[in-house]
Amino acid sequence: MEIGEHLTNHTPPAGAPSANTPPSSTDNFKTATPLFDVGIPLGLSKQTLSVWAKTNLADPSDPSYLQLWQHLEDTAATASHVWDDFLPDHVKEILAEDLGGMNEARATLLFLCGVHDAGKASPAFEMMNQRCATRTQHTGLTIEYDFFGVENRSRIRHELVGYHDLRDWLTARTTARPGTCDQGGERSRTGTPQQTRPTLPALGLANVVGGHHGTSISDGQQLLLRDSAGARLAGLSRTSAPSDWQRCRFELFDWMAAANGIDAISPTWPQRPIPKRSQTLLTAAVIICDWIASNTRYFPLNTSSQDETTFDADARAARAWKEIGIPAPWRAPHAPVDVSKRTSDATSPDGARTVYDRLFAERFRIPDATLRPAQRAAVEAADTMAEPGLMILEANMGEGKTEAALLAAERLADRFHLGGVYYALPTQATVNAMFTRFTDWIDRLPAGNRPAFASVFLAHGKRDLNDEFAALRMRRHNDETSADTAFNTFNDDFELRWGMDHANSDGHPGSRSGSRQHALSAVVNPWLSGRKRGNLSDFVVGTIDQVLMAALRSKHVVLRHLALAGKVVVLDEVHANTAYMNMFMERVLSWLAYYETPVIMLSATLPQQRRLAYLQAYEAGRRALRSERRYALDHSGHDRNESAGDVTASSDGERRHGSRARWRRRRERDAASAARMPGTASPQSSDAQSTYDLRYPLISLSGEDTDTPRHIAPEPSGRSSRITVRYCDDSDESLVSLLRTQLADGGCAIVIRDTVARAQHAYQLIQQELTEELDADVTLAHSRFLAFDRARIDRDLVHRFGPDGTDRPHCAIVVATQVAEQSLDVDFDLMVTDVAPIDLILQRAGRLHRHRRNMGERPERLRSPQLFVTGIAQWKDDAAPEFSAGVATVYHRHLLLRSLAVLGISPDTERVVDIPAAIPELVQHTYGSDQIGPESWQDVMRSAADDWADQQDRKQATARTFRILDPSSSPCNLDDWLGDNPIDDPDGHSDDARRARAAVRDSDENVEAIVLQRTSDGIQLPSWGDFRSDDPLPNGMGMPSEDQVRDILSCTISLSRYSAGCSLDAFIRGAELRCTGSDAASRLWMDWQRIPELAGQLLLPLDADGRVSIDIEEYPKDDAANGIRRKPVRRTITYRYTPEVGWQAIRDDS
Repeated sequence: MEIGEHLTNHTPPAGAPSANTPPSSTDNFKTATPLFDVGIPLGLSKQTLSVWAKTNLADPSDPSYLQLWQHLEDTAATASHVWDDFLPDHVKEILAEDLGGMNEARATLLFLCGVHDAGKASPAFEMMNQRCATRTQHTGLTIEYDFFGVENRSRIRHELVGYHDLRDWLTARTTARPGTCDQGGERSRTGTPQQTRPTLPALGLANVVGGHHGTSISDGQQLLLRDSAGARLAGLSRTSAPSDWQRCRFELFDWMAAANGIDAISPTWPQRPIPKRSQTLLTAAVIICDWIASNTRYFPLNTSSQDETTFDADARAARAWKEIGIPAPWRAPHAPVDVSKRTSDATSPDGARTVYDRLFAERFRIPDATLRPAQRAAVEAADTMAEPGLMILEANMGEGKTEAALLAAERLADRFHLGGVYYALPTQATVNAMFTRFTDWIDRLPAGNRPAFASVFLAHGKRDLNDEFAALRMRRHNDETSADTAFNTFNDDFELRWGMDHANSDGHPGSRSGSRQHALSAVVNPWLSGRKRGNLSDFVVGTIDQVLMAALRSKHVVLRHLALAGKVVVLDEVHANTAYMNMFMERVLSWLAYYETPVIMLSATLPQQRRLAYLQAYEAGRRALRSERRYALDHSGHDRNESAGDVTASSDGERRHGSRARWRRRRERDAASAARMPGTASPQSSDAQSTYDLRYPLISLSGEDTDTPRHIAPEPSGRSSRITVRYCDDSDESLVSLLRTQLADGGCAIVIRDTVARAQHAYQLIQQELTEELDADVTLAHSRFLAFDRARIDRDLVHRFGPDGTDRPHCAIVVATQVAEQSLDVDFDLMVTDVAPIDLILQRAGRLHRHRRNMGERPERLRSPQLFVTGIAQWKDDAAPEFSAGVATVYHRHLLLRSLAVLGISPDTERVVDIPAAIPELVQHTYGSDQIGPESWQDVMRSAADDWADQQDRKQATARTFRILDPSSSPCNLDDWLGDNPIDDPDGHSDDARRARAAVRDSDENVEAIVLQRTSDGIQLPSWGDFRSDDPLPNGMGMPSEDQVRDILSCTISLSRYSAGCSLDAFIRGAELRCTGSDAASRLWMDWQRIPELAGQLLLPLDADGRVSIDIEEYPKDDAANGIRRKPVRRTITYRYTPEVGWQAIRDDS
């Protein structure tokens, strides 16, 4: 008898979109019929029912447990909620297209969740708990405990065993002859699948099971199963007939195929190869379902065998989903514009432009606002894209690119059914500044006629120190209840109030007449705030690293793919990426195009070759998708002449919900010829880059029906400035003299240095020479301050020099590093900057006369913006200039020389630069390859260019070793795509996680430490800080409170080998030894390691003078060629910290 015959009451479920979809579009996808019967399944053998899956790992003496069939039911039932109420429509449409329809896609996810742990039915796993395994052995399944200590036993993991047998079971199923006894489950139990070459569909789905712990099945792992011991540990047969263990696993596959509707779809399912994108998305979804179903808070273990007889997976999953309280996927408001009536008349009352202006005014609360030309063009481009694509918006600083991007993202999300927006910026400071604007925008998005919520997340390592993010986390649970309980109560309360507000005259809900419109509410969901899960929120603001990590060959990278694939991705300040980072950026763009995810990139100073490289990378992903579609169609079980449409949607309801008109366009493109790499679309450009596209502002769009990018050149907004650029000698005397002269009548100046050391020196010099003479307020801003000090400095700068400027001082000097390039909306009368690549100089210049001020607000001599360039140690009339110590270690000499050359300044020559008109000319010539600069510079410039090219080649070669594969490689095959040793997940505090985060940047690694003060009362918070808690830290009994822990974390500092004064590994070893000493402070810190947020953190306790000493032991590299082993070098480095100057290494006792 077939296994499925015992399960006739398991009605195959159909797909279902989110809960707030109108009923007309969900009727075909949702069913009230439970997935599983209550109690023990009737169709499973005693052997299969005896296999255990979960125990209390924290307490081996705890007898509670969960059988494998129970956990698989829990996970499959959870998957129904994840599909219906979590995955964005765009993701579901991808899966539906690739898997044959919406019903097929939903059933596939539920099936994979229902078999993901089938490999636990193996001796290697079962022997890990002898108490539970005793029941398994009593059914006749053999467990040879002699193999427990066998080498590689721990490598015979259950996902490997599950991958192996699911691959063979699916192969047997897909190669069965319909209408014969070879078909379906019977073949799986009696055939010889291991002798059949795996099919592509079988490999694709097996990869999902093999990857559900965040890795992939490597070639080396598969070899383990060919070994005799490995095969016995996996319970594999060494003959043509399956073993008892395999029969259990095949039985589970048969059972789930019937329970989840797979058998009803097709007895030979699956017949089509699974594209790589669907393999990654399915794997991520299975991981999420497994994590939820493995949480014993929501899915408690059995306390006795009686719990098995009353087991109700559907009820458990429904209750858990309600308690977790994840908001339904966001759906963007529909277009307010009839595209067919679009007009170019900006004054037309029915015109699209007027509607865009109203939308702009509503979203950003600017009454009667009118979009600038570049903003309007960007939103219109988003509203007319034929398909999801890449948009690159280049416009001047302060032109409103952020607002344009958010409006465009809203339109793209509506048109292509994306479930959120991911906004990435270069630094934590820029992200924090954006978070407020981002959440304000979210709170103004319409939610229809009932309250709705959208999950939001701040994606960087210091998010818990962001006051606004912390307030969002606490907003819903400011009493003693847990976050989950409070959030759920909040939802229930709103549902009740909504029902009352919308009651009919007879008191029943349902009438919507006269209902008011609600705005969306941003919430921080507790479950989505967990490690590795935050990026799955609807709306995310994060550092660019979080996006680049989607191209990193790391564990759980599939979760990052799911997080990005269902959103509109906005990448701001992309000119800040280095060549090394761009290796990851281009790979991410290819994958995003492969997922048909729209991307918006923003920059004021983007080199032309970067623009082209980004467009080409995105187009490469599109070509990969078209190619893989053809491949899947050619290698499917369907007639090759059958159209893709015939196997895409299986009902009118599905066509309404999932297919849509864009699928027809996709099918037409599938028949197109192989794509060619796009070249420079602009008629003004050439491969030699001897001419440049100097239009500005400029919007570039990836090709739609063709492979050639499209460009739009909006009219300039009319905002402009003329900046006088002059040379300044790098001596202390020259800097003091310049500031003394220029600020004689007052004014606000900023001095930007390329290194922290140069900034600290300039600050101390100015403090000594000019503070009293000019009655000047002098401030230092750089990255080597404690987190709470840096936040205080940033707030103070924006308060005094920001757009309001109500407390703008009469005379002030700010000395800063690159933190002033992007993160601060500040405005100065005068700027002195170290030489840097031209795009960064222009970014810095964006803080010069940034805001309009009345004539009397700026001193007369500073009413015209002036910028002085310094950092040049020696200017030579007959040779290239030499740069000051430190400057050339930050930026390559090649870029510095070309930047000076295009500026055309010298000790005797100044230049007036028109902003923004001059931006494209300066940037494109600096990053071009044509000869520029004086003839006397050319030999040095050629040598520097060669060295630059070699350096980029080396960095790019390094990046390739960390990147995931290109989406165009190995169609429909993800075997071994992460290799034997994927990089550790970048989230976390471990050394491996730190190195993983560093892998996407070519800057030096950093280590984070906590700086506290050693006082007579023990270890305390820094005395100058303004903290949440006024109570002293407990130095005897007890642990710090929640507020105190947050205060402690605000005392972190990020240190590199430069700020440590030694190698980072040596510094960490020395700091760890100090933390584990025998003194009272060390003992206290070790006790506090029990607090999860402080676990693994380094402590640096300052004495009364703000000093701390670390014993350093470094190991120089051995001279292998001469057989010399070098002895370790031991020394003591003393550091000092003050809230005015920051962190400094002040003494090195070697």
